[in-house]
Amino acid sequence: MTVSASKKTEQWTISASQRVIVDPLLDSLVLLTEYFGSPCSSDSLAAGLPMQGHVLTPELLPQAASRAGLAAKLSRKGLNEITPILLPCILLLKDKKACLLRELDVEHDKAIIQLPETGGEETLSIEELEALYVGYLFLVKQEYRGDMGFDVHLHENKSHWLLQTLKDSAPIYRDALIASVLVNLFALVSPLFIMNVYDKVVPNLAFNSLWVLAIGAGIAYIFDLVMRQLRSYLIDVAGKKVDIIVSSQLFAKAVGIPLEKRSPSVGGMAKQLGEFDSIRDILTSATITTLVDLPFALFFLTIIYLVAGDLALIPLVGSFIIIAYTLIMQPKLKAAIEESNKFSGLKHGHLIESLSSLESIKSSGAEGLVQKSWQQMIGHTASWQLKSKKISTSVTNVATFVVQTSVIFVVILG
Repeated sequence: MTVSASKKTEQWTISASQRVIVDPLLDSLVLLTEYFGSPCSSDSLAAGLPMQGHVLTPELLPQAASRAGLAAKLSRKGLNEITPILLPCILLLKDKKACLLRELDVEHDKAIIQLPETGGEETLSIEELEALYVGYLFLVKQEYRGDMGFDVHLHENKSHWLLQTLKDSAPIYRDALIASVLVNLFALVSPLFIMNVYDKVVPNLAFNSLWVLAIGAGIAYIFDLVMRQLRSYLIDVAGKKVDIIVSSQLFAKAVGIPLEKRSPSVGGMAKQLGEFDSIRDILTSATITTLVDLPFALFFLTIIYLVAGDLALIPLVGSFIIIAYTLIMQPKLKAAIEESNKFSGLKHGHLIESLSSLESIKSSGAEGLVQKSWQQMIGHTASWQLKSKKISTSVTNVATFVVQTSVIFVVILG
């Protein structure tokens, strides 16, 4: 009985690394990395990705492929549209399966696929493969890196993570800037309409011309409304895209940071990561349109000069005064904001660490010491925030004062 019982308890020994979930897309990508001469493990390709059910999804495959120096693109093609230059590629099959298409010979009715489950090859007929294929595939090639041996010292610096993300959204921002150009052009409608009415229509009582001008101005304002709505929508879309990508990158870097390089204050680190929301607010606001609005200021000054001559010098001088005052106050404002952010991070870190160590604080009777540190941090934060607000408010007030006085001088000299 003892011998038979021992035989029943004997089992195969399988290591933890071998007990893996079948992942057709990830396993196919691993096979492709071996094909292109840069073999990568499934763990290195999928580390930190928000996989669903521990399985790589089609949305995440391009991101995983980029880690191996590969560019992957989802495409919809029939088997007869796949040319030899596109091979090998990953075919999406029914029942959420995938395979690697190595060779395709339509004339001889033969297709060679590589199964991700075993890594082995299998030959199928076109009809058999067509019955499994869902019509979508991933085209995968090595990323273009140029001549790595030429002038390597001039290209050592990697592209900035935020600038590269903005570059990817450049087409959307381009369309938003085009809409801003049209909005600035439509801004000329109101002064031109008023000028023509008082100079031409009123002296001659030309009411027919008045209605023509009014209809034309109304049509222009309708287009202006459409362009403003379109510009706002495009900026929001681009900002959302940048926010998702940047937030994912920041969280991945925060999770993957070496422990010896981690900030001693968890709360301060969380506050710093949260401060990146301000970047999103800038990218999703109308502030981005100043790239177009500022050059148009010179255009409007030119129009004023053509219509009123030397009167254009008054708004020109006013603009220089505002710019000069802003540049003078900019270093002070920068220093105040930096100090405010520093103490705000310390305050946030102190709060998180105090709440997480509340039991230890109570047991050691350190409530008073913790409260004192909290009040000091609040005082410093409030002081620097007040200073930065005073500086920014002074810039706004000076700009308003210059505009008001410019109107007075225009009326006097005009």
